[in-house]
Amino acid sequence: MQSATYRPQSQRLQILEVFKKYPDFRRYYIGLVTSVFGYRMIVDLTLGWLIFDLTHDERYLGYMFVAMAVPTVVLNLLGGVLADKLDPRHLLGAAEG
Repeated sequence: MQSATYRPQSQRLQILEVFKKYPDFRRYYIGLVTSVFGYRMIVDLTLGWLIFDLTHDERYLGYMFVAMAVPTVVLNLLGGVLADKLDPRHLLGAAEG
């Protein structure tokens, strides 16, 4: 069995080459990142504003962010374990519905 060699610099170069070689992918990826970032900013801002407007208490803003962060962390960890243990074809099939 061969040992895996960690090469972060070469992997970064490969990703940059993909961006240079496929402009459609580059546009898609930039649009995706912009969309997700914008959506999260709007949701966080409006929910925080609404909660503070209703309660006038900063504690509830903290509760809101904890309530949003905990499921994200737990489900990401669970998803990572499942991705390591299951066949990728079955996992993708289950995720797509």
